[in-house]
Amino acid sequence: MRLAAPVASLSGPRIDTASDSLPIPTRSMIAGIMGAALGVGYGQPNVLQKLQDTIRLAVVVHREGTITRDYQTVRMDSAHMTGPMWWHDGHRVGVMERKGEKPERSITGERPLTCDYDATVVVELLAGAPFTAEQILNALRHPAHPLGIGQRSCIPSQPIAGEPLDAPTLIDGVVLVGAGTIYLPAECVATGGFGDLYVSIPAGREWATRQHGGSDTYVVQG
Repeated sequence: MRLAAPVASLSGPRIDTASDSLPIPTRSMIAGIMGAALGVGYGQPNVLQKLQDTIRLAVVVHREGTITRDYQTVRMDSAHMTGPMWWHDGHRVGVMERKGEKPERSITGERPLTCDYDATVVVELLAGAPFTAEQILNALRHPAHPLGIGQRSCIPSQPIAGEPLDAPTLIDGVVLVGAGTIYLPAECVATGGFGDLYVSIPAGREWATRQHGGSDTYVVQG
């Protein structure tokens, strides 16, 4: 999958009203792009969950881009915004218990955007995947819904769909991609055999509640 766009949204975990940008997309983001292409929506959380949990990613970043910052309005009382969370309205700081109750309460926060981003994602389908590689690639070529890199307004500048790679492992697949900074799942790399820099990237999403959690660890080379 080729993720290239003039503007991409690769937001990381949010602290108060500010969040940082990630160097590569998360597994939940890739599952979301696939789901949009396949026509699988939020009304089918079990399918999206299965899709997310049966993919493994390696990423080759060809151009990391530059970061700019926009703002967004967050509705703190939306139905999926549950549990305690720090909030800040520009003057006061506190903790609120989010229960998705009316009236809706909104705050304004930062959203980092990555400009001029270009990366290739090599996707491995694990046992139990709900779709084949051919089904996913065909859907990416003719998506059921518009595709964005992190959010709908971040329109890709190149087709996202790639081609099947004749490679027995993710590492072999990455070799076929081309030059760039490589992120390989730590479990696929022998100790000391690839690189010394380890990064933790937020990974999972509970699609039924739309809450994020968990992380993937990658070894970085380049």
